[in-house]
Order: sequence, then structure tokens, then C-alpha cells
Amino acid sequence: MAKNKVICIGRQYGSDGRAIGKAVAEKLGIPYYDKELMEEAIKDTDLPKDILRKVDEKVPNSLFFEVFYEGKEKKYYGMNASEIVHAMQEKLILKKAQESSCVIIGRCADQILSDANEFPVDVLSIFICAPMEDRIKRVVKRESLDGKTASDLIRKTDKKRKNYYNYYTGKDWGKPSDYDVCINSSSRSREGTVNMICDLYEHIQEHQ
Repeated sequence: MAKNKVICIGRQYGSDGRAIGKAVAEKLGIPYYDKELMEEAIKDTDLPKDILRKVDEKVPNSLFFEVFYEGKEKKYYGMNASEIVHAMQEKLILKKAQESSCVIIGRCADQILSDANEFPVDVLSIFICAPMEDRIKRVVKRESLDGKTASDLIRKTDKKRKNYYNYYTGKDWGKPSDYDVCINSSSRSREGTVNMICDLYEHIQEHQ
């Protein structure tokens, strides 16, 4: 039986990575997973969902869940909110990858799937970046912000993503050698980037 193929996309804020990933999934006709992974992962838990949403893709913080989990699910005993959300999403990412080929944005999916022993899956890890000036322009337009505010938001978001990825994977977020492919989204059109990723997807087994 052929292995499922999963494209895992890490991205700098404002690099157009989310839109590119969604377009890739649509072109290939495969599922696309992003923020909805978190919502699906926490829907049946007895923990406060507002707190879990606040720690999505964040490293453990003593301000959240100073008292460790003592709910009905023993497997989460001793874990804080960030660790619980990560564990829940890890389980769901493995489930989605087992069900079908797909595109997954962020959430350390590349490392989670690379470490998986439960089933065979071919992973293509991609990091999408872009020059700061281009990212600022995108964020200014998308979020209706001034340039300074957009720049601050980009730096803050990138720092959060870097800390999260490094904490849970032991790798360096954005380091070229830790990914199969790194793409500068400003070096070609969105369509050109999408087509390139789709071509890589079709030949993914050749890259393993």
C-alpha cells in the first residue's frame, strides 16, 4: 500500500505561507489543516478551552495552569496547558496523516511525523520565508496596520513560533538544514510557488 504524503509547512509571519499551503492543498485535492487542528483537538476535553486557546503554539508559561492538570484523563497528569495542547495536537496530527495525504501548517508537524513509528508516511518539510520589507507590506495590507505596528507584530510572532518549534523539536526554526526545502515566497508569484511545491509533492518519495 502506498504511503500517505504529508506536506508540513513552517513559515515566517507575513511570508504568505498560510495562503500558499491552502492553495497547494486545493490544487492537489487533499485536506488542509491549520488552526482548526487545535479546535478539534480540544473539543472533548474537560479543561477550560479559553485557556487552551491562549497557549496554542506557545511554550510553557507559569502564568497558565500554575496548578498542574488533575482532571479525568490520567495521561495529562503533571502537564501544564501548553504541554497538554501540544500532546492533543500531536495525537490528532498522527491521526490525520494516517487517514490521508494532506497539508499541515505549523504545530511541529514535520518533527511529529518524522518521529512517528505507528505507521509509514512520507513527509516533505518546507519553510517559507520572505524579505522583511515584503512581509511588512503584506501585513499592513492584510491587517490594516501602519508599518511600525506591522513590523513589531512580525517580530513578536516569529519569536513565538521560533520558541515553540525549538522547545518541542530540539531543532532550529527556520534553519535551512532542518527542512527539506526552504522557499523565498518573494522570488516568484504565489502561483509559481504553489506549482513548485505541487511538483515536489508528486516526486516526494524521490526525496526520502
